[in-house]
Amino acid sequence: MTIQSHLDALLKKHEDLDKEIRRIETRAFVSETNLHEMKKKRLRVKEEIERTRNYSGRQS
Repeated sequence: MTIQSHLDALLKKHEDLDKEIRRIETRAFVSETNLHEMKKKRLRVKEEIERTRNYSGRQS
């Protein structure tokens, strides 16, 4: 897997998590625990995106 394909996969995963979080937030009954875990997961993906971008910038 190339760095770019890995980055593309991470961006897609982040987008999917973001959509799911927005969907959950619109429900009448929200599991705060579930929502919190999804937001933590989205943050971890965002951090990995930044690490990957930084790594690919050094490789150029």
